[in-house]
Amino acid sequence: MRRAACGATVVLCLLGACGDNLAVGVPAEATSGERLKLQTYRYADGSRQVDPATAFDAVEGTSCRAQTAGTPGNTVTGIFDDDGLRCVPTGDEAVFLDAACTVAVGRARTDLFPTHFVAFDQGPVRVYRAGAPIEPPTEVYVMTSGRCTGPTPVTEELPYFSTRSQVPITSLARIGQTTAEGDRIEVPLLTTDDGWQVPVGIIDSTYQVLCAPNVTAGDDVPCEPFGGVSTYAFADAACTQAVAFAPAETAPRLAIQYRSDGCPAYLGIGAVFEGDVYVTDGTSCFLGSRPAGMVAFRVGEPIELARLARTIDDVPGRRLQRIGLVDGPLTFASAMLWDTQIDAPCSATTVEGVTRCLPARTLNGRTLFGPDCSTERPFVEVPRSCDVARIARIDDAQGLRYFTIGAPTTEVYWPVNGCTRYPATPGFELRALGAPMRLSDFETGVYAGER
Repeated sequence: MRRAACGATVVLCLLGACGDNLAVGVPAEATSGERLKLQTYRYADGSRQVDPATAFDAVEGTSCRAQTAGTPGNTVTGIFDDDGLRCVPTGDEAVFLDAACTVAVGRARTDLFPTHFVAFDQGPVRVYRAGAPIEPPTEVYVMTSGRCTGPTPVTEELPYFSTRSQVPITSLARIGQTTAEGDRIEVPLLTTDDGWQVPVGIIDSTYQVLCAPNVTAGDDVPCEPFGGVSTYAFADAACTQAVAFAPAETAPRLAIQYRSDGCPAYLGIGAVFEGDVYVTDGTSCFLGSRPAGMVAFRVGEPIELARLARTIDDVPGRRLQRIGLVDGPLTFASAMLWDTQIDAPCSATTVEGVTRCLPARTLNGRTLFGPDCSTERPFVEVPRSCDVARIARIDDAQGLRYFTIGAPTTEVYWPVNGCTRYPATPGFELRALGAPMRLSDFETGVYAGER
């Protein structure tokens, strides 16, 4: 395992945000600016994980997200004047007390201490600062397709608040887009002029699809695509020559074919196929039909996935370490952290009101029995043809538990024809599981913005 000295924290999320970007040759590092600050999960051991979907707006004093406006072309609702991205406060919904939609109140569905409310019409259209609690109204109006519609009776018992003032849309932080480039990997970035920057995706530039680094695979990490077209039909009556469908106006770059064990094969796209197509139910192959508006393509040979170098920081005293990824001149970090106690990646997850860094890549385990069919024995079925996970999870009457995946085993039994060995599903092998780990065994985190 490669170890690296601790550098600046960089966190990447697998969102599809990209556009007409200006390429830059700098590391894809998440940084705070003068106005927008990074929001992070801070763990008890001192490590942190950036939330790339949300920023803290120091001017408005609230969290915000990059959003485009609602109701294109509607000048009544106060949409963005430049069709760009703005960091819109993450408030609950604003509704109205009058038929002209001029008297706004806030409906607190998720936040009992609100700072802002947002009126939506196919996206955010007006932003208001929250005022004091008020008596719930009996009916409200909302914006719909640029018009004020209603009234609608209020049936839910929710807290309502007055609004103090409307926030001009143009006063919200304007967000731009750019791209950091490696030899093959591209990382789209959201940026502001005053220094805030957050990576928001990973793109395999050869095939122009989003991909996810499989950081459990070692120091040489494949970036697994998830933007290809899937294959479910065939060009021959034996159902052996796969074809993929795509909309007529698109030109797919690759196909994803899932094997019987659920493992994906990433395949190139061949020529357009004009003949009959066939489908299978697993036992028979029969004539199928083409989806309307779709074009069939022959599926080619397996493609070579983009690969990245992986490093794991070694900061003394920390259980959780940053996972670094490198592609030529491009350096960035995984969205996940590396949990050194379980030797596997983890990510911020809130369960039962508490945020912890829980295992990020898991398989669902099961509980059957030992040889006497009375002693419970947890196990997991692992696909033979791909490296999926190092951790299994079981969520049953005993609660949520996690287990390290151990060695292959045949000592799993079930009460069929007496007490017999449980047969593995074709293409899978049975693996033993280690001692159970409860939620309390993982690092807890606090969500906070940099100031």
